[in-house]
Amino acid sequence: QAAEAAYQNGRSGNFFTSGVAYAKGLLLGHTVAPVLKLDQASAERAIADMDPAPVLALVDGNDKNELDIPAIKVVKGDSLCASIAAASVLAKVTRDRYMDDMDTLYPEYGFAKHKGYGTAAHYAALREYGPSPIHRPTYLRKMH
Repeated sequence: QAAEAAYQNGRSGNFFTSGVAYAKGLLLGHTVAPVLKLDQASAERAIADMDPAPVLALVDGNDKNELDIPAIKVVKGDSLCASIAAASVLAKVTRDRYMDDMDTLYPEYGFAKHKGYGTAAHYAALREYGPSPIHRPTYLRKMH
């Protein structure tokens, strides 16, 4: 509920653009690339979608990927930097909403409850029904 409230309060400006573009990149590209490469593509898409164009990126973590604009990498950035924390909340809420939508398409997996995280119930559903079209191959490897 706190994340949802923050989402509603932060729906303007580049916090919203970066968080949502990043989340959409992760979701829409889920079968295309490994997660690290996908993170890079999502970050680049988020930057390209911003208006006005950013001149500096704040990056959560110590990722080795380089962006097309200068970046400051902040280890544990979501706990040390308000801008990173805001984008993180927006991305999480967007992802959670997506998982709720996917639950209506694939109710047997329980996405609305576990939001796609590797819970015992999620793994049990995968064993019973097999993977859905939205399951990432990299996620499925964790089961074995």
